[in-house]
Amino acid sequence: MEAVIKSIVPAMKGNEHDSFTGQYGILYKFIVTFDNNIKAIVNGKEKVSKYQEGDKINYTITKEANPEKGYLPQVKIEKENKWSGGSGTKSTNSVNWLEKKISIAKKTASSLAVQFAISKKQSENIILSKEDIWNLVKVFQNYLLSDVSSEIPIDKKLSALSRAVESMELGHASKSQEVIILANEWINNSDLS
Repeated sequence: MEAVIKSIVPAMKGNEHDSFTGQYGILYKFIVTFDNNIKAIVNGKEKVSKYQEGDKINYTITKEANPEKGYLPQVKIEKENKWSGGSGTKSTNSVNWLEKKISIAKKTASSLAVQFAISKKQSENIILSKEDIWNLVKVFQNYLLSDVSSEIPIDKKLSALSRAVESMELGHASKSQEVIILANEWINNSDLS
């Protein structure tokens, strides 16, 4: 069924992002609301959803809702092909796509900086100032947006940075530059799909 994503937020279990281990590893749950007011659960490999508000998608219900137990339906989402239909030219769509990726990268950098700050508070009892957090946002944005036209796609950098921040939560990195180094190591040494 065709729809536009109206909102997508992490599904929470207590204070944690709800997740489970499936055949593809750890999957994170998100609550998505479509423009037709259908609300459902969609799973993703990363803590940050690859889908955003305004995305035109096709979805299939893979598991029906169970109102008695309070379960939402579960869906599989596929993004609409950017090059099919529409009145825009390929180059116009390509520019819009890049602008959208940059916007997503900026929002994600902010989110990861806050996640980093929370982790510092929890693991080391260090409270970062607003200025420190803004500097961290800038470091993460610079990392994500440096050489946007390079061979390393923004999506891959987002995935690596997200994993590096998660790793920091486990005590593997304690400074923003260590997180960037760790992200680069993941890009260079592993397949981030």
